[in-house]
Amino acid sequence: MPNGGGRRPASERGRNGGRAPPRGQIVGRVVDAEGEPVEEAQLLITEGPTHPDIAALTASDGRFALGGLAAGTYRLRAQATGFAACTAVVVLTPGSRSVFAELALDREAAVPPRRAAPPAEVPTVDEAEEIPGRDE
Repeated sequence: MPNGGGRRPASERGRNGGRAPPRGQIVGRVVDAEGEPVEEAQLLITEGPTHPDIAALTASDGRFALGGLAAGTYRLRAQATGFAACTAVVVLTPGSRSVFAELALDREAAVPPRRAAPPAEVPTVDEAEEIPGRDE
């Protein structure tokens, strides 16, 4: 076999020697408005060069990692019970192993419970009144 067992010369294999492009990760933290970590917040990649259905949950310290990502621009969505969701745009540059993102969630405004509408007033008949058409 020519070229040492069928391998192409390095000059023909490209810049990374024929290997798959390196994968990176987005690491970070989810915090509340006071900077306290939010445990079990869900992180979703909603847009990006790698499929958008990659997700993770934050640890007790609010940290997360989304790995196996190609270089590119990603839109993240963070959401947690009791908080309004937020989004962030993160750029993982070619050759970068990781990028850090911090997302801050605001507590959802407490929505007062809806009160049922008062029942429609139903006229009552005073038993002492004479009812037309009633024979006594």
